[in-house]
Amino acid sequence: MASNRLAATPPMVRGLPVLGNTIDALRDVCGLLAQAYHLHGPVFRLSRLGREATVLAGIKANQFCAFLDQRVRSPRRLVQVAE
Repeated sequence: MASNRLAATPPMVRGLPVLGNTIDALRDVCGLLAQAYHLHGPVFRLSRLGREATVLAGIKANQFCAFLDQRVRSPRRLVQVAE
């Protein structure tokens, strides 16, 4: 029988009300992502101007995305950031 439990929500990177992580991302997006990765691990959420984004980071996440078939991916835009 399937469990009715919801998966845990990934941790949210702290940011300003409404602006979220927008200012930090404008200053240094790579630094923001690296800091969030080291603080929260390979899965975390960011907020930019009230819109949330879930980030999958690290080697295993890149391998996972690389092997997904295009039909399985979300129609949302995938953003790749060099490490």
